[in-house]
Parts: sequence; structure tokens; C-alpha cells
Amino acid sequence: MSIEYVSETFSVPANRIPAKFGSAQDFAAFATDAKGEARGRPGALHYLHGSTRGGWALLTAWNAAKAAPGNEVLSFLSGKGRTVDFDDECSNTAVSVLSPVEVKDAAGRLQSLLVALRANPAAVYDADDAGVFYGDDVEKALARDYVTPDPRFDTRVSGDDGQSADYLLTFLRSTLAVLNSAAAEGLAVAHWVRC
Repeated sequence: MSIEYVSETFSVPANRIPAKFGSAQDFAAFATDAKGEARGRPGALHYLHGSTRGGWALLTAWNAAKAAPGNEVLSFLSGKGRTVDFDDECSNTAVSVLSPVEVKDAAGRLQSLLVALRANPAAVYDADDAGVFYGDDVEKALARDYVTPDPRFDTRVSGDDGQSADYLLTFLRSTLAVLNSAAAEGLAVAHWVRC
């Protein structure tokens, strides 16, 4: 049985982020209020919930991103915390906090990555170490443009357990939407992965 990786990405005012998180529980307490506020922000997408079996979508996204130089700011997509990792007996919580400046950089780099992937679908296939893709599902997923706050449970998104080309690319587009929303309002972004 595979472990489910759950992620949440949300915008937050930079002055609301503590200087340090002492534990996963400290981050969870901060995140509860912050992500509630992000969900309530009107207009654009400010909150994203992801869920993928075995961390496949996160690992595949990072494989695609790291293939191009200069994409280190996108390492939060890897499932490893850029800010801090908390390990205990039963789980790991990886936390990444992007400052407003890093949010703008990440948004630009993710936009460029998505453009490059559309121009070269083979790069998406190359990023998949597990052999999940089949047929022309990558090309179909690249042709779509919708975003959603919860791609695993959105009926427009095909695939099972967060393991499909459609899930991966919807997750990346939705992450970009959160980054763009935060950048437009001068906000930071917090991203955490729990497995």
C-alpha cells in the first residue's frame, strides 16, 4: 500500500508568518487560521489542496522543474521543505515559505516551465519515473487550462489517487494561480506536505 502525500499551498501576509516554527504542531496552528483566510479571499485562487499517492505528482513536478537551470525556487514542489522538515515516528511534515519576492520569482519560473512543457511534451514523459503516463494523456492534459482548489476531487480532472497527467498539470496550473494571486497582492506563500 502506498503512502498518501497531502499538500496545501496558500497565500498569507508576510507579516503573519512566525520567524520560526518549533514543531509541526506550531506550523499546523499557524496554517489553520492562515489557510482559512486564504480560502476566504475573494476573486482569484489563494488556496490549493493536493493529494497524491506515494508523492508521485510532487516528485514528477520537481523532476520537470529541476531539468531546467535556475528553478531552485520551485524546490517546494519536491515534497521536501525549503524552510523546515519535521519528522516523527509516523509522519513527515515538510514546510516551505516563500517571501513575496520569491513568490514572484516562482510564479515566473513556473509559468516558463508550463510554456516549455506545452512546447515539448516529451519533457513531461521524461519527468515521470514511475511510468504512469500512457497514450496521449499528456498532450490532452497540456491542452486543458482549468485550475481548481482541489484537483484530486474535482470531477473535471481525470485519473486516480493524484496519479495522472491531468492531475499533475492541473496541480501545476493551480499552484501557478495561487502564486500569481499572491504576487498580485504582495503576499507570501506557504506550502506544506505531510506524509
